Amino acid sequence: MAFLSGSIAIDSQKLIQEKLDELLANKILENSPQGGSLEFYQVVELISKFVSSPKLDKWFKINNNLIGFAAGIRGGYSAIHEMESDEFQVLVDSLEDAFRKFDVSKIKLGRARRLAVNYVISKVETLDYSDPDDIAERLTSIID
Repeated sequence: MAFLSGSIAIDSQKLIQEKLDELLANKILENSPQGGSLEFYQVVELISKFVSSPKLDKWFKINNNLIGFAAGIRGGYSAIHEMESDEFQVLVDSLEDAFRKFDVSKIKLGRARRLAVNYVISKVETLDYSDPDDIAERLTSIID
């Protein structure tokens, strides 16, 4: 970079961070919410409702679960906000059962978990979430 720019003022860490910030800002602008859409505080309230359950609290503390949930909630909010903790726990249990069917040595685990959670949360209205085999079959096409 010093050679190409002819400058000694090269802080690669700063350049990388600036580029990541730019990419993230562009992604946010591409996905900007339309009027009347879900607000962030509603997502926080929903998570707060579910984390009263110790099992769900532990599940949400896994960063990849939280990221996948946050990315997918716009698609599934109307169904999920109607759920009580025990019903959401059924969804999470089925997702975890389905996820265990994958050979973790053949996938990028963190990315796969984020994709799986995002998909299940966003498509919850069209899933039979009491059937881990159905979920696993649907996830196969997005994870592999």
